Amino acid sequence: MEEVAIVSSEFVGPAKAFDHPPKFELSTFDRLMGYAGYQKRMLFYKSAPENVEDLLKSSLAEALVPFYPFASRMRAGDGVSTPALELDCSSVDFSAKFTVATTKKSLAQLGFFEPCEFCDTLCQIGSPPPAYPWKIEDPLLFVQITRFGCGGVSLGVGFSHQVADGVSFWHFMTSWAEIARTGQMISAPPVISYNYKGLELSEEEHMRNAVGYWGAEIVPSVEKMPLVVPNSSPMATRQYRFDRSAIAELKSRAAAGSSDARFSTYVALCAEFWRRTVIAQGFPDSQTVRFFVLASCRGRIASIPTSYFGNAICGLLAIASAGDLKNRGLPFAARTIHDAIQAFDGARVESALSTILWMIQAPRPVRVTPFGQAVSSNQHPVEKSEFGFGKPCGITFGTNDLHEGKIYLFPSSDGGVVVTVVLKEENMKRMIQQDEDPSII
Repeated sequence: MEEVAIVSSEFVGPAKAFDHPPKFELSTFDRLMGYAGYQKRMLFYKSAPENVEDLLKSSLAEALVPFYPFASRMRAGDGVSTPALELDCSSVDFSAKFTVATTKKSLAQLGFFEPCEFCDTLCQIGSPPPAYPWKIEDPLLFVQITRFGCGGVSLGVGFSHQVADGVSFWHFMTSWAEIARTGQMISAPPVISYNYKGLELSEEEHMRNAVGYWGAEIVPSVEKMPLVVPNSSPMATRQYRFDRSAIAELKSRAAAGSSDARFSTYVALCAEFWRRTVIAQGFPDSQTVRFFVLASCRGRIASIPTSYFGNAICGLLAIASAGDLKNRGLPFAARTIHDAIQAFDGARVESALSTILWMIQAPRPVRVTPFGQAVSSNQHPVEKSEFGFGKPCGITFGTNDLHEGKIYLFPSSDGGVVVTVVLKEENMKRMIQQDEDPSII
């Protein structure tokens, strides 16, 4: 018998007919995610009522009214004669996929809910999953409710990253939960426009940004690019759990030696694991290393309101040498990330956005140096995904998004933070050595 058995699967559309634009050409932000795979989040609950499937299905239909892009379909074009990415909101398949499943496993068997192949089956998005070039028939939202043998349930949600970023996803999740919990329409509706077009820069400005800030190498021709050797080294994950006292201690260490330093939990955690992953990867001291932080542009760019739905994130980079990170310690790493965030104003956001898109669509090949990356955030309102049967007791993500140097941050149910680190297996061994012998770092 399969560990997860599918009971039923159907398409759920918005609960009522309403006026909306028939289509949207997706924005510069969304086009940056043009090739990104679907994101998967799996939430776990200790118990659920008998009618949980009906509750979630009916409230999902209500939530798809204000969040109707998730019921749409997407097509990819050439960006010249047809839009690079376009949402079709008039499709006869105007719906999300809703699946009910069961498993004999208990939540206790999943421990601390680390990403794994079993957890992937709690959010099934097709085999093969949707991928570029996107097919018009692919749903942009997959929902799966799975009952466990212990009485608990998981809620798996897979979504197109071309349609929404993490901020918009959690806006959707908390709004859906509000409808299920209260029976009322949501108190904070999204703004749907996809109208940000981006800043136009000259070729010279793009080159300067690409090389100076992003550390890109402009390759003269495709023929001169080295063959890309597929990475045969499997990825490994390792989870670190910080309670409130551990976070306070980490922030204190990050501020050591400075009378004015007050770093956020996010900055302190990113700094700690940027250092540790760089050391684990064995870079020489002279190597320039970059750390990619995804920052919401809501409020940074005047035309993007706080309730904007879609993608509105941009990467900012903290830059240092591997030797400085190793030898100058956590305070240096924290200050470097903090200063990068503080310097990232609206003008720099728009310039960076334009150059990232230019590199993706560059008329000549561009090779970008590797960098670490923080995805998700301890500030996302996971605990507000409360559908009327308790707050989530755990969360995990899909193994389809494991890349060297990534760190995932999620708030934990006890008020702390869970950090999951992704490294190649050989580098993860050095990470484990750091745990066993802190003098290494």
